[in-house]
Amino acid sequence: MLFFLRVKMVLHADNKDIFFKIVSNVVIFQGQMMGFKLLVI
Repeated sequence: MLFFLRVKMVLHADNKDIFFKIVSNVVIFQGQMMGFKLLVI
């Protein structure tokens, strides 16, 4: 859900620096979620 909201923000912003910053945030967020799931298991 958060991923799509961030993608929407990127589409509205024409600045590529903002795009890459948000993409890196998404990658880090996904990595944290995977780590959390592994910890739970």
